[in-house]
Amino acid sequence: MPSSLQPAQPPFTPTLEDVSQVLELAVSNKASDIIFKHGNHPKVKVNGAWESVEDLPKLKISEMDELVNLIMGEQNAKKFRKEQEYDFQFSTENLRFRVNAAYQSGGPFMTFRPIPKNPPILDDLTFIDEEKIIPLLKRLVEMPRGLVLVTGPTGMGKSTTLAALVRHINENFAKNIITIEDPVEFQHEDLKSIISQREVHNDTESFARALRGVLRQTPDIILVGELRDPETIEAALTAAETGHLVLGTLHTNSAPQAISRILDVTSEGKVNLIKTQLAASLRAVITQQLVPKQDGAGKQVILEVMLNEGPIQTLIKDGSGELNKYYDQMTTNTSESVLMDEQLARAARMKIISPESAMSRAIQPDRYETLYQNIQVAPGLPRGVRKGTTSIPATAPETPPSTPSGWGRKN
Repeated sequence: MPSSLQPAQPPFTPTLEDVSQVLELAVSNKASDIIFKHGNHPKVKVNGAWESVEDLPKLKISEMDELVNLIMGEQNAKKFRKEQEYDFQFSTENLRFRVNAAYQSGGPFMTFRPIPKNPPILDDLTFIDEEKIIPLLKRLVEMPRGLVLVTGPTGMGKSTTLAALVRHINENFAKNIITIEDPVEFQHEDLKSIISQREVHNDTESFARALRGVLRQTPDIILVGELRDPETIEAALTAAETGHLVLGTLHTNSAPQAISRILDVTSEGKVNLIKTQLAASLRAVITQQLVPKQDGAGKQVILEVMLNEGPIQTLIKDGSGELNKYYDQMTTNTSESVLMDEQLARAARMKIISPESAMSRAIQPDRYETLYQNIQVAPGLPRGVRKGTTSIPATAPETPPSTPSGWGRKN
């Protein structure tokens, strides 16, 4: 039959069932991220690289608009269209996802990241020098008060590390833990501790609003999903000063940069006060990144830990933003701090990551090169580092997922 005489095909719009099937299939193939956007096939992140799922149809703007309504619900979809950015959770029958929705080229797109069912176990995370780093992390979250920051670019596993730290407390100590997250990712059940997880927009208006009331909820430990504005930072520092342990995140590439980031967003009239509070309350800054393994089997987490010891405390009081000054103090024989560049060099020497990958992620290339030349390691993997594992439970598949009939049903 000539194409001009063929009956018109009815419009096809994916349903929630279709989306759920595609997401679950992607995760079963170990996809770490899935993107739906108009004008293209759905995409999956495969071992750090994006690939198209060619046997699924390209989405139209109208179909993406309908998916927004289905997945978010009418009220949240209306808010999203006004603000054009929205973070939320989406659950299928078997899985949970962290979702970011935004606009591009006049239409919405959505990025899905699977959230493992159970919070990770700290002792199972595969750090370089784990015999030093894991006891150090445990000691930090067992402190009775102070501020511990976990920093790094987006997608580097900060939430995973924080969840493992909270799980360690929950399994070993009777504490009242209150988390403020956007959105809630890992879900914790009460073990030895009491854990209340508050989600911004659903359970509270904002991080700052939740922090203003949290001290009336008798917490021992407060987790703040992101220190994103001066009001939130000030409230977190006040809580840390008044006898609480506060865990929070920032988006910085190195531990010393966390100090500069906080001071940069502070109003001029309060900078000296924030310097004093930081110097007194900060216990440590943990910075991390994920680097592809040399054998292609996933990613290796690389950690930096800057402890707020005497000389570091002085630099914070002075408001110094010079990386060299911080790193010079962190490399003294008396410091227990851990350098990102040293960990990168060690991982490269152990052939866990390639020298090229390590160099491209070095904070100070000259210092990294010196460390790389001087470090000597035994061949093979370090004790506890299991081939093919990372600090993020789900890595990407060897091949993109496919469905035999498009979105799980015929067009």
